[in-house]
Amino acid sequence: MVWDRILELKARLDDERVLGVDPRAQRGLCYAEELILSMDEDQLTMNDIKQLMLDILFAGVVRLSLLLCESGHTTAATLLWTFVYLINDPTHQTRLQAEVDAIVATRGCLPSLDDFEDLPYKRAVIKEVARLSPVTPLGVPRQTTAADTLAGYHIPANS
Repeated sequence: MVWDRILELKARLDDERVLGVDPRAQRGLCYAEELILSMDEDQLTMNDIKQLMLDILFAGVVRLSLLLCESGHTTAATLLWTFVYLINDPTHQTRLQAEVDAIVATRGCLPSLDDFEDLPYKRAVIKEVARLSPVTPLGVPRQTTAADTLAGYHIPANS
C-alpha cells in the first residue's frame, strides 16, 4: 500500500513538472513528495523512499507501544491500521486535520482527552478501523474465578 501511494505521488509530481508547474510553489508537500523531488541530488531510489516511509511509520508505532502501558500493543496495532487506511484515502486525512484545526483555532492548543467529544469524525474513524481490522480476538470464552454479585444477581464461581 505504501509503495502504491509513493508511485501515485511520483506520477502526480511528474505530471506537474511536464506541465511546467513547480510543485513546491503550488502547495505544501508531504515528506515523501519532498524526497521524490530531491531524489537526484540526494542519490535516492524509489526503493529508498519506500523504506524510509515504512521506517517512519513502524518506528512511530513501536515508540507508541513502548510509551503506552498494558494496552500499548492493541493501541499501536489500531494506530498502525489507522495509518494504513488513511494513507490510501487522503480525503479522510484532510477531514481529520480540519477537525483538529477547528479545536486549535477555538482553544489555541492541540486537542486533549477533554476534547474527545468535540472530535466526532475522529471517533468515527477509530471505530471504523476497529471494525475493519480488529486487533484482539472477539468472543474469547471467559469464566468467573470466584462467586460475585452483579446488579443484584448472584454469579457462581466458574460460570
